[in-house]
Amino acid sequence: FCKKEIDKLEDEIKVGENTKEDLDQKHLSLVNTLEALDRDVDALKAEEEEMKVSLKEAGEQRKQQNQVYQTSITDQRATMNILNKALKRLEMFYATKSAAFVQAPGQAVAPKPPTPKDYSKSAGAGGVLQLLQKIITDAESEEKELEMDEQHAQELYAEFVRVTTATLEADRAALAERAAREAETQGAKSETEEAQLS
Repeated sequence: FCKKEIDKLEDEIKVGENTKEDLDQKHLSLVNTLEALDRDVDALKAEEEEMKVSLKEAGEQRKQQNQVYQTSITDQRATMNILNKALKRLEMFYATKSAAFVQAPGQAVAPKPPTPKDYSKSAGAGGVLQLLQKIITDAESEEKELEMDEQHAQELYAEFVRVTTATLEADRAALAERAAREAETQGAKSETEEAQLS
């Protein structure tokens, strides 16, 4: 009878030791899981803060880009306005000058003076008027290019905001999921500690 009780007692001791080892391992595993969850939560919070800062900086940068765009467009339009006025004024001036030199019908024609060999016909105001028109055309194309650049910059900013907002939402969902896992793990840890004490 004693031998049976000794064997039974030894078995109970062995089971108790195995249970204690299992509880110790489970406790260690739960503590490690909690530490990993804490690190994940800290990393997610840091990432969330970085994204908020990036989003704010991108908004400020976009605002500055838009101000440069507005200034540039205003300058281009003012340039085109002034140059168009100058072009019209010059066209009026040269149109009246050339009209004054047009011969009326019935007037006597003066003989043509001899021309030297290296003499070339003056183009009159054509060069100046063409140059002004080219500058106006260049200013118009610059304005269109500025508008396209502004539109492209706005699209890039909108995409950045969309992606960043989606990432922030995903991080917040991950934080909520980790908080739930942490609470669950904390509960299991408490139960394990109670079992270790009993």
